[in-house]
Amino acid sequence: MKINYILFLLTAAFCYPSITVAKIIEAGSPDKKNVITIETDNQVSYSLSRNGTKILDTCPLSLTVGNDTWGTDKCRKVTRKSVSEKVEFIVPRKYKETVDNYNQVELIYKDYKIEFRVYNDGVAYRFVSTANNKQPVKKESVSFCFGQDHTSYTLLTDQLQNWFEQDYTVKPINALPKDSFSVAPVMVEVDKYKVLLAEANLYNYPGMYLQPSQESFHGIFANYPDKEVPYEGDNKIYVSTRKDYLIPNCGKRVFPWRVTGIFDNASSILQSELIYLLSEEKEQTDDYTWVKPGKVLWDWWNDRNIYHINFKSGINT
Repeated sequence: MKINYILFLLTAAFCYPSITVAKIIEAGSPDKKNVITIETDNQVSYSLSRNGTKILDTCPLSLTVGNDTWGTDKCRKVTRKSVSEKVEFIVPRKYKETVDNYNQVELIYKDYKIEFRVYNDGVAYRFVSTANNKQPVKKESVSFCFGQDHTSYTLLTDQLQNWFEQDYTVKPINALPKDSFSVAPVMVEVDKYKVLLAEANLYNYPGMYLQPSQESFHGIFANYPDKEVPYEGDNKIYVSTRKDYLIPNCGKRVFPWRVTGIFDNASSILQSELIYLLSEEKEQTDDYTWVKPGKVLWDWWNDRNIYHINFKSGINT
């Protein structure tokens, strides 16, 4: 009986390789130019290339929920799928619709999964909580590791509350001040390619800033506000103290996408719908047909000298 059982296990291992999860997984974009290599041993990490040129070196990722660090335990299953479908813009712009075309890899764990999508113009990943976890999200580890120094375009700041109005700094990553961090997106020139580091589908979660460290950028996030105080003589409120977590309740939800856009030239960035395609419509039943493309004025907020309106104008919202 024992011999038969051993023979069964050996047969299953050879005939049904999906029982064991591969430690190295590769996936390519629909046009086969972008290739992502995912490692699942010990801690999940990934690297990225385009047309054989290394874009990102080994980039570890994790999410700390309560006392558990997601991305460091054993992967139970790997699934793949390919998608190509038309998507109609809520508000038409130059075009009425676009095509959502990508190849996806899912790493499935006990109470969560990690999704990777490979597009023709970039790669994105995110965590997804598949159980109603009541623990706080304490930390997220996001890394964009290039392996060598490259010219970067950053909007630097030294505070987690700001107005996103600074000038961009154009310097090699190693030359950036290590006590500052950049608003996303950040652009990095890797050989002839323009690489955009960004996020998408950000809801009920702190926005990602990117801090330089040698030849890398690492994500930093503002912890959940504890106490807020008004700024004297202004209409702004500042956070004076913060909690020791990012959000108080993980819940059953999707987390923001961590995005690496890869473009052959700068003008291709303007044509990309990558961030739009990765973002979800939260209110599917709302009517946006009244919104038309065109110009807008902000006199209702900036100036306080418009008349014959049915609301109070000025800085009051």
